[in-house]
Amino acid sequence: MKYYQKYAELGDGMALNNLGVFYQQGYVVGCDYDKAIEYFKLAAEKGYAMAMYRLGKIYQFGKCEQEINYPEAIKWFQMAADYGELEGGTIVGYLLENGWEGQEPSKEEALKYYQKYADMGEGMALNNMGVFYEYGYVVDCDYEKALDYYIQSANCGYAGAPWHVGTMYRDGRGYEIDYARAAQWFDLAVQWGREEALVDLGVLLERGGYGLDADIDTAKELYTKAARELNDEVAQYNLGIIHFYGRPGLEVNEEQARIWFEMSAKQGYGPALNKLGDMYNFGWGVEEDEDKAFEYYKAAAEKGECDSMCHLANMYYDGDIVEEDEDEALRLWQKGAEQGNAKCIFALGELYEEGDLVEQDIKEALRLYHLGAENGSERAMVKLGTYYAQGAYVPQDLEKAFNYYLAAAKTEDGKEADLMLGYMYQFGQGTQQDEEKAVEYYARAIKVGNQSAIAYLMNYANQGSKKAQKRLKELEENGDLDIDCD
Repeated sequence: MKYYQKYAELGDGMALNNLGVFYQQGYVVGCDYDKAIEYFKLAAEKGYAMAMYRLGKIYQFGKCEQEINYPEAIKWFQMAADYGELEGGTIVGYLLENGWEGQEPSKEEALKYYQKYADMGEGMALNNMGVFYEYGYVVDCDYEKALDYYIQSANCGYAGAPWHVGTMYRDGRGYEIDYARAAQWFDLAVQWGREEALVDLGVLLERGGYGLDADIDTAKELYTKAARELNDEVAQYNLGIIHFYGRPGLEVNEEQARIWFEMSAKQGYGPALNKLGDMYNFGWGVEEDEDKAFEYYKAAAEKGECDSMCHLANMYYDGDIVEEDEDEALRLWQKGAEQGNAKCIFALGELYEEGDLVEQDIKEALRLYHLGAENGSERAMVKLGTYYAQGAYVPQDLEKAFNYYLAAAKTEDGKEADLMLGYMYQFGQGTQQDEEKAVEYYARAIKVGNQSAIAYLMNYANQGSKKAQKRLKELEENGDLDIDCD
């Protein structure tokens, strides 16, 4: 302080700036915002660029009891850039890009600033040029240029750039998906203070693949750090999912899952609200409570969670938990369908098929079933498989039926499709006859609780299939069915 005061009196710009910092932060001397601004302006008069930059920040964010004043901020940031603090010029571009009251946003004007200061090697400007090329803002989308700008920005030490590089390799934007490279860049982002990249890195390690070995223990550590230290709602939700479903070496713990989901839900995270709705709706790890389920689904739907919209629609349609409201049910199904939710799309398809709440329209029902199947609805796939197998509403096509059942069997809940695939492999319908595959699909259906599959497999065994007879014995020995195979 003594040295700063001495050399400030001699007109040294850095000393004047540092005194401003002392008065702004209250170091040694008490907080005095007026004096802080006075010293910053004196330093600026001496051509000290950082003081100009600090004044820009004061007016940008309304610090030191000043009102936010973007034109004043731009004046000081531009001066800072002219005197060598190049990030000030990039911030001018940022302010112009986003606009303010009385000033329309302009990506075109922003681009001029980003390009100018990127050409001068300023890290933030290089990063922002990468964003413009990645998403095609003003310029044509060019992933190669985007990645080049991001890497240049990272080489300048700009902390935000490694995260962008990581997302490009993770998502395969212009390049093949490469989790190993993405993980390296996310790790660098964390080291450089971009702590939200902890979750991105954790997700990659949880998934594995694309050149990266899965490491659930490290993923869990990263999630836990982000959940506890950053109160990150996504990390909290991901920990809930890990405990809810279990992972290799980690047993299912529904109580711990609920705790993490609740922490995430308190921050308004839609997927966590939806999951808690599921837990109370179906009694998963908690006492079944449809009223609580309704409230969680409602909160999640307000956050845009389409699965919750579908659950709410069912509740309004049935009228068991809340007062029946068919108009609200239809509205929710339509809203979810408009956003591409497979469950809502399928539900609408059934309404059009049956003429329930809407005028019957088989053509529209088929369109919705096809759309639902494209969006991953197992029920839509099975429905279409059945129609093509039977020639209902569409010309009979056993090969198409087989392919829809096969696609449905690859989803999480494909027990009905497994049964039908067993049947089609047994009799060679839509595919070549295959005894081994027929038995395997019947067995899969049995293991997930399809009781009809037991009768099909027993009948197959009674017809003389040795593989079916052998598999029935194995299923009985493993406790998957309660029959006498002898």
